[in-house]
Amino acid sequence: MIGKIIIAASCACLGAAALPLRAGAVDFYDGIRAAPGLYFLPYAGFFWADTLTDSSGRSVRDDYGFFKAEELIRFAYYSPDLVLNCLVPTGYVRVKALDDSSAGLGDAWVGAGTFLPVATFDLLMMISAKFPTGEYDPDSAVNFGSNQVDLGPAFFLYKQFGRISLDAALKYYFRLENHATGADPGDELHLQVLLGYEIAPGARIGPGVSWWRGEDKKIDGATIYGSSAQAASAGAEFYFKVPPWSITGNYMADVYSENATRGQLARLKLCYKF
Repeated sequence: MIGKIIIAASCACLGAAALPLRAGAVDFYDGIRAAPGLYFLPYAGFFWADTLTDSSGRSVRDDYGFFKAEELIRFAYYSPDLVLNCLVPTGYVRVKALDDSSAGLGDAWVGAGTFLPVATFDLLMMISAKFPTGEYDPDSAVNFGSNQVDLGPAFFLYKQFGRISLDAALKYYFRLENHATGADPGDELHLQVLLGYEIAPGARIGPGVSWWRGEDKKIDGATIYGSSAQAASAGAEFYFKVPPWSITGNYMADVYSENATRGQLARLKLCYKF
């Protein structure tokens, strides 16, 4: 019975769970002190998962059929310590087990940050906010938008060791209530680490790991104990530069999850400096 309640609560928060923060990866040079200017960064991403797990990490469904495809349009401005970000997704999400899908505009993110005065590595502190601009229907089991606000402080680190590089990100999301359903998806903590090796000038490859954990969900202010979720992922990433573009591709697979889907992420990112 408790498991059914948790799954029902997860479905009520599905629009939030379908956002990019569900299955993330830090990219090469995410935290680097980039040259001043305006950058255009389109992302194409796919996430698919057939497994849904319980609070012990055991599979409760192997035919869940979650699939999401999205295109994220991002602009970033560096000048030189200040960083400004704007990101708007569009796409499609489907859950076969719920016989429902949603498509259209997603929830927009805006953020601002600054590089901290550290001499030996680049350390970027960011504050971002997500607004409920996405497609949302309170009577639908699946929504591309979440109809709730997120606030997210984050730290990005970049360090070079000869031909080896380290990229890391620590993020925390304050996830506010969806007033249409009374569902609070629970705050989330994310940690992402990526090691890189320069195989040629302007080209890198390396392994990455990602872990996130969410607090217990709430419905109409009542905590659903045992509904906290988490997942750990591992994968690899490549980067190469073809002026005036740089190209990043990554693949991540969930190796463990609790009260969440267990799936795979594939993503391609382009970057162009105006």
